[in-house]
Amino acid sequence: MRYTEFAPVRPTQPMPKPYVVEPDQVKRANLIKRMATAIAVRRSIRKPTPDDKAMAFAVYSQAQRQANRNFQQAHQARRPNVQEQCERDSQLFEVADQMQTFIAAVRLQMGNNTPIVRTQLRAPNFAQAFRLLEYVFGKGNVMQMFPVRYRHHQ
Repeated sequence: MRYTEFAPVRPTQPMPKPYVVEPDQVKRANLIKRMATAIAVRRSIRKPTPDDKAMAFAVYSQAQRQANRNFQQAHQARRPNVQEQCERDSQLFEVADQMQTFIAAVRLQMGNNTPIVRTQLRAPNFAQAFRLLEYVFGKGNVMQMFPVRYRHHQ
């Protein structure tokens, strides 16, 4: 014979607890107990005196001062000499020192007049200098451009 379960043995939802009405006197007694316990706990915690506060501030100040010193030392250790950093980082060295100077003849559009003027600019390479001039003076208005080579006296 097979066992067939028609209703679950365990309820799927918790059984509702019966609502018990507490008398007002019991409610007041419980409230008074909780309040008395809270007051006792508060009284058992010792309040810090001004001397305790002063000592805590002194300890905090020492810890903060040491943290500031450590931060300053770490910051100074991370700050390398600029020349050393330029030698290590070739891109930065290129940007800082290897800008080329170019002279260009450009045409200005001023109504009926189109004077040609010479200008000088610094850029990393020829293509960027040419693009910059085209952007500033307009496409087709850069007539001539050449790099300036300076002699280095040694």
